[in-house]
Amino acid sequence: MFTTLVRRMASSMPNLPKKPAKPEPFFPLKKVWPPDFKQMSVQQQLRFEKRYKRRLRHISQRPGWDKGVQIAQFITISAVVVYSALFMEWADGSYQPLTGFRTYVYDLFGFKYNPPPLRERTLNPLHPQNQNKDL
Repeated sequence: MFTTLVRRMASSMPNLPKKPAKPEPFFPLKKVWPPDFKQMSVQQQLRFEKRYKRRLRHISQRPGWDKGVQIAQFITISAVVVYSALFMEWADGSYQPLTGFRTYVYDLFGFKYNPPPLRERTLNPLHPQNQNKDL
């Protein structure tokens, strides 16, 4: 077992044919790419640029991705609006501008709307303005 391994390690590598740097195309190319603009007339250059720009614009369009992004944006914006209208406490809790709308929506779905209790505003004892005030 080891003799075969040693014999193979000691032998030289077989000469393998070198691969060409650029593989040969299966079919011969009809046009040279990129084209040589020095050999083209101004009209041919303009026509080529228009065609190339149109192809790039067509390739860069992703209708599925664009539709997905639009749906994600719509869902995100709708969720923020619904949350702010139905659940978020506005300002310090003393005045809720959407209380009537909340009551209507909760009644529509069969829930009883209980407004959150008013919270007293607590002062931050570490703030310099509140150092001498009794809490």
